[in-house]
Amino acid sequence: MNKLEVQAEGEKNRVFFYPEKWDELTDKQLKKLLPILPSLYQAAANFKALKDKPQALKMADTHLQHLRIKAFWILLDIPLYKVYDRICIYSLFTDELIPLLDSIDFILQAPNRVKAPFPYLGGWGSSKIVGPDDGMKALTAEEYHFAMLLLNKISKANEDLKPRLTEIEALMRQLCFVLYRPKGKGAAHNPNSPYYKGDVRTPFNRFTLETQTKKLQNIPFWKVQIVVWWFGQLNRRIQKQWPRVFSGKREDQGNSAGWLPIFRMLAKDPLKTEEIGSLRLSALLYELNESINEADRLKIKNAKR
Repeated sequence: MNKLEVQAEGEKNRVFFYPEKWDELTDKQLKKLLPILPSLYQAAANFKALKDKPQALKMADTHLQHLRIKAFWILLDIPLYKVYDRICIYSLFTDELIPLLDSIDFILQAPNRVKAPFPYLGGWGSSKIVGPDDGMKALTAEEYHFAMLLLNKISKANEDLKPRLTEIEALMRQLCFVLYRPKGKGAAHNPNSPYYKGDVRTPFNRFTLETQTKKLQNIPFWKVQIVVWWFGQLNRRIQKQWPRVFSGKREDQGNSAGWLPIFRMLAKDPLKTEEIGSLRLSALLYELNESINEADRLKIKNAKR
């Protein structure tokens, strides 16, 4: 966490802490920050593009700094009733404020949040709806397949000139339930057990997706939006990490037709498709990457003959 100490006249110095990386943001800070991110990114891009136009650059800089200050207040998260704390921040001079704004410029980069936004989304006891592990390391290939299909449907629905908000919300809640599921029973889902298999959630079951999603109907929609955003930004990093898998026709397979054709290709035996789908996504991506490398090696070898 970043630490800010402000000298208060006639009183003890005020000390403030605010995030220095994405994983330190609270859910409420995420809720307030996400709506202004598109404007913030656009303002930063405009400022960069107008460096050779002094007059326009001044206006772009003013707009960018306004948004940076707004983001800074969100990360400080000072309650309205703490009037004197807010006055202390307002009293900062420009030369004092600039390095503080620089310290939160991580939000201008590609989002890099590994930590799940919520440990659980409702329920209690055996019906508790819990989230994935940080970084979704336990994500299976089948989960990824269905999450990507839903993410694409959401994206296409948002591109519609007259998007049906109820349809988009329903899709987002389904995607949320792919990631957040009831707590599993038994030693395999108990982190304190030697038989723990790395996932506290019940196994993903595509056949119960729509009916189980009803359990999320009472979850505030802003929480659902944050979960979808979290999966989206993590997915972009997964695709960047495996560029050979997510390029050309393979990207079309992974993002449009889904991953079922890939499962079948790797399984070779149709009866083993589900077995491939139950693999950890990281293991599947490794196998795919190795298959691509081997195909390239064979291509080069045959070309030399």
